[in-house]
Amino acid sequence: MKSNYYWLSFAYPICTACKAAGVQSFVGVAIVRGSSLETALARAMELGIHPASEGADGHKLNVKGEPLPNRALPPQRYRERLFSADEAREIGGRST
Repeated sequence: MKSNYYWLSFAYPICTACKAAGVQSFVGVAIVRGSSLETALARAMELGIHPASEGADGHKLNVKGEPLPNRALPPQRYRERLFSADEAREIGGRST
C-alpha cells in the first residue's frame, strides 16, 4: 500500500568551522500528507511549515523527504506540524 504521509527533514548544510563552533544544522521535522514528495512539500507550505530558506551564514536549507509507511505513522499530534529533534527521537525517527 502506498504511503499517504511523508517524513520531511529540514537542515542547513554546515561547514567544518561552524560545526567546531557548535552551530546546529538541524531545523526540524514534519510528517505531512502527500501522494508524492512534491505534494507533501506543497502541503507543508500550505500549513506554514517552511523554515527560512537561508540560514544566518548564507547556507541554503536542505529538505529531505521519504514516504512513511502507514504502519509507522506516529500519533496525530505529530502530524502536519514542524517538530523538534527531541520529538523526532521520541517517536523513533531520526532527526536528519
